Amino acid sequence: GNERVDSLAKKATNMISGISSVVFQDIHGAMVNKVWESRKRRWSTLTENKPRSVQGPTKEDWSPP
Repeated sequence: GNERVDSLAKKATNMISGISSVVFQDIHGAMVNKVWESRKRRWSTLTENKPRSVQGPTKEDWSPP
């Protein structure tokens, strides 16, 4: 009955490695998203602090007075 134990162990190992790789991808994706969000936020604060001519026309510039 040792072969059955071996195949079970192999299956379990494959499952664990599959799960861990999926989890790793999820964590990595979440980290990338966090970095991207903070970059975007930093960029928007940088552009907000600049004068309008640098930033380009805003919605208010286009709407009639």
